[in-house]
Amino acid sequence: MKRAISILVTMAIVIASVFSADLSAYDRSMLDTKIITVADTVSYLVVDASKYNSKIKDMFLDGRRVDYTFVDSSGRIAKKEYDGAHSSLKIILQNGRTIESDVSGVYKAFPYRISNMKAASPDVVIGHAIMAVWDYHSVAKDENGNELVYPDKTTFDVNYSKKQEAISQDSNLEEEILENPNPTEMPSSNVFDYGKNAVFEYDLKNDIQKNKFDKLKKLVKVYTNKQEANLKITKVRNGNKGLVKILYNASRPIQKNGKHIIKHYYNGIDAEINTIFYKDKSPEIVLTADSGEYVTGKSIIFNLKGFSYLFQQDTGVQAVYLNGHRLTRKRVVNPDENYSEAVKHEAVAENESENPWHVVGETLRVKNDGIKYLKKGINYITVQYDGFHDSNLKFKLNSNNVRPSLKNYRKVPSTSDTPRIRALNSRKMRLSNIVKINKASDFIAKNIFGANGVKANRFIKKVDTVSAATSGGSSVPSVGSDSSGGGSVSIGSKLAFKFDAVANAAILEKLGYDVEGAKKLLDAWEGTSKEIALMNDNTRKRVVWDRYLTYVQNNKVNNNIYKSFLDYYNDSSVELTQNGYNVVKYVFDGKFGAPIYGMKIFKNSSEENSKPIPLRNKRIDVRFRSEGYSDMLMNVNEEAKFDILTFNSPEVISVDIIKDDKYALSVDKSGYKYYKALGMLSINQGMIKEPGDYTAVFHFDGASDAIVYFTVAD
Repeated sequence: MKRAISILVTMAIVIASVFSADLSAYDRSMLDTKIITVADTVSYLVVDASKYNSKIKDMFLDGRRVDYTFVDSSGRIAKKEYDGAHSSLKIILQNGRTIESDVSGVYKAFPYRISNMKAASPDVVIGHAIMAVWDYHSVAKDENGNELVYPDKTTFDVNYSKKQEAISQDSNLEEEILENPNPTEMPSSNVFDYGKNAVFEYDLKNDIQKNKFDKLKKLVKVYTNKQEANLKITKVRNGNKGLVKILYNASRPIQKNGKHIIKHYYNGIDAEINTIFYKDKSPEIVLTADSGEYVTGKSIIFNLKGFSYLFQQDTGVQAVYLNGHRLTRKRVVNPDENYSEAVKHEAVAENESENPWHVVGETLRVKNDGIKYLKKGINYITVQYDGFHDSNLKFKLNSNNVRPSLKNYRKVPSTSDTPRIRALNSRKMRLSNIVKINKASDFIAKNIFGANGVKANRFIKKVDTVSAATSGGSSVPSVGSDSSGGGSVSIGSKLAFKFDAVANAAILEKLGYDVEGAKKLLDAWEGTSKEIALMNDNTRKRVVWDRYLTYVQNNKVNNNIYKSFLDYYNDSSVELTQNGYNVVKYVFDGKFGAPIYGMKIFKNSSEENSKPIPLRNKRIDVRFRSEGYSDMLMNVNEEAKFDILTFNSPEVISVDIIKDDKYALSVDKSGYKYYKALGMLSINQGMIKEPGDYTAVFHFDGASDAIVYFTVAD
């Protein structure tokens, strides 16, 4: 009996120990999980299991095994690109331990819908940077002294004991979502679409207007020097309305977008002056990665795609509104003006660096006092022009969270600092610190910087307008905007980044880990103007980074949808470029790799498969041809003649002819004659049978559609 009791007790102890072991291996404590967005584009679910001292073996979301990649070299921190909301997370460690966690709250703070396509991020991003010559020629080497060319790892060695305060996870909660508070462009009787006829309407039931319509003799354009040029017009009665049309194709003086002064001459009535605006389609506001991470407290850069201006013409930016506030500019004094005298009489600026915004080419930068109107969450910007319809953009900013250890390192300088001093205080211009700058000559140290690091006044008294404007504000300047002042000690370079390494570096920083290699990589990333992104070992399909950035933001803030890089990569609207680079260097933890030539960005690349995919969005310039038409009009049933001015333009597929905004007919190759070598196309006689205003839409094989307006007379 005693033996039986002993056996039973032994069995109970064994069973209890096994059960206890199972319980110790199963843990329902909360995992450190966050949604973290990298480079304002790719968002990841990040799982930090470092406290369990074991590598992650498997990950399950809502009971389904999922793929993931590691952030650290030891495999204790894992990430998975966002693929929609989940409620439960389970990980199994290599030591056999299982940890479960409720992650519904994590996803609740990031409630974006997803597309049906599997998420994927870019493989490589290439951009442009300015750096010191000695940095550029300092090539990374392995432990055997061999020069490195292609990175073979994207994870980082992490000292888990050196963890500081983490940055809170990305969230779109607690944001004030408002309607656009900026002015809305309203229809106006003196604003006309560029390229179309300008039409003035008279009320013939009104005796005064009827008298003016009857006695109108001619319209002329008045130039700033008071000279006048006749315009081709027609007068038509339509019931109780009198219509006066300025025929665009027949009136060369108004064939530019912008402001035009028009003078009306009458018989027996004093002449009148009228101002009209020819406005082209709205330039697209595109976010640019030059601003680094989009956070509050920094200046912000936009590209105005489709915008152009000429000096001394009224087609430039006239006003910028940010979240309901007009950003008021001062007039910049002319080179021959005395600033000291001018400032006594009006609020003027000595150069562009003092203003809250400036434009150089297609680039718009909001800076200085302008950035005080930026806020966390949703923002609205409106740009008004004389020569273009208004542009609007809704975009999102994150809070400018910085770890305590980096607050001094990433200090935002005062708005009163000199622009070139500000550049050296920013992370972007710390690109030169990847290799210590102590190699600079004593002359640079003594003559450009004083004892306290302040730039000598004699070197900064005269700052050219463009460079000062580009770097102005309490912000990170454009890459290279000030570095060029170093003369021969600076050099431009094309840098390539393994995006997975950039993502891992950013995640470690936001988790609070102090990893020197990750910080150096992010310094280089933020100091680089991102240009193209590649994936799938394919160097032919080169995606424009800024367009991808805007695509992600637009879908988030306007559609509440998370779009991955693969979504944009396979989208029919993807913006590609044929830009390629003769020499590119990969960025490693602290230095740059050996040069790569001929766009052989991937190890298996060759120059043969590195040629870009031909563009499908080439813009073709097509004009209505006046040859044979004394007044640049055509009559019904005549040939409609056009000149295709773009050199080496692709084949014409078809031409749609539209009248009164209604579809009229589609003309294929049998309906027109196309002399490609001469750039001449004529639609056959008898196809256009009614008078009126027409639109011709040209469809090309490998180019964007071209639109031409023309008039047909009786």
